[in-house]
Amino acid sequence: MGKIIYTVLTSADGYFEDAAGNFDWARPDEDVHRYINNSERMSSLLLFGRKMYEVMKIWEDFPDLQNMPDYIIEYAGIWKIAKKVVYSSSLKTVETADTILKRAIDKNELEEMILSENGNIGIGGAELASQVLALKLVDEIHLYTFPVIIGSGKKWINAGEKTELEEYECREFENGVVLTKYKVK
Repeated sequence: MGKIIYTVLTSADGYFEDAAGNFDWARPDEDVHRYINNSERMSSLLLFGRKMYEVMKIWEDFPDLQNMPDYIIEYAGIWKIAKKVVYSSSLKTVETADTILKRAIDKNELEEMILSENGNIGIGGAELASQVLALKLVDEIHLYTFPVIIGSGKKWINAGEKTELEEYECREFENGVVLTKYKVK
């Protein structure tokens, strides 16, 4: 049985992306990237909203990959072996291997995925994560907080109601990024 984990990179003031839709301020350095790789390796299925899928699909055919650092090459491999589901009402097709396109979230279908997966189920995208959290199906949140204030943009979560979290791990990286792992109560 799998568990759904929302992993997100956020600013200190709680934004997933800035007002222009950029998140280049959250580019993980080697130390953080290696940690993310180790965590993502445990995921056998990745769930994406349209926008996050369009950002992440670069890992399918990463440009000049053979000349990249080993941790970048490693993440490309992790991406390629994971099954992926993209939730979008506007995409016509998906462009990556082992990827299914769904038009809407179905709670029963998600519950079946949880029961059938042997690894973790990762979520990418604030809107999708917010919807799955509202269905009470998110098990954990892994929050990477970058030492930067953005001022405005898109929040990393839109919780429609109070959701209690229990911290079970906290780690600070050399570059000031703080990872806090929470279990959703």
